[in-house]
Amino acid sequence: YISRESASNKRNIINEAEVLKIISEFNIEVVYMEKLSLYEQIYLASNTSCLVGANGAGILHSLFMPEKSLVIELFSPVYIAFVTTIGAVELLKHNYFMLCSQAYQDYKYGTEHTAPIEVHLPILKVTLKNQLG
Repeated sequence: YISRESASNKRNIINEAEVLKIISEFNIEVVYMEKLSLYEQIYLASNTSCLVGANGAGILHSLFMPEKSLVIELFSPVYIAFVTTIGAVELLKHNYFMLCSQAYQDYKYGTEHTAPIEVHLPILKVTLKNQLG
């Protein structure tokens, strides 16, 4: 799981504590890509078979994952832009899931790309259970 905890309020997961509880049930590790060198980021991605994270540059690490890996991309309902990811997931035949968050009440027009994400927890849990067992 790529955390955006230190991402300056851009597409942050506002219910990350609950997300972390769920992913821990599936032995998914939390990583902070901004604390790793580029080499470490690529090495880590190339040795993982499951990537969960918010829409953004971090999810592009799916380019380095083994073919047919699991990729779960989390979106805000006001900013869905999977254009950068879709080529990689198609090329590598990843099992790709796009999870749109619940409605966010304080959304202001013009702030789409920074809108926070509230993960729909039951859908995340069911997706992980169906894919990872």
